[in-house]
Amino acid sequence: MKVMSASTWVRSVLRMESPVEDRLAEDAITELDKTYMSVARVLTTEGSEVAGEPRVDHYEHPASKIGLEDYAKELAFLPDFMEDSNTTIDYGAPNVTNSCLTTDQQERL
Repeated sequence: MKVMSASTWVRSVLRMESPVEDRLAEDAITELDKTYMSVARVLTTEGSEVAGEPRVDHYEHPASKIGLEDYAKELAFLPDFMEDSNTTIDYGAPNVTNSCLTTDQQERL
């Protein structure tokens, strides 16, 4: 049986990485970061060029194409939350009560 120190045993079990392997891992992370930034740049600028004239400072927001008449139609269906209104909850409704519980148990809920 070979006797070894605890640190030697830990290194053999965990296989500590060498400085060369650390550098390769850092290079891979750097390359991945550059690739991500390149793809993100293409995705954010795609479709924003004006008739073959690529300009970095030009971007048209899709929401600016929505007309005010469309907004007014949608707004007509929204409730007016500026007015106070009382809401009464019917705890005796069939979709609220549990038929397996007695009246006393239902009231305690």
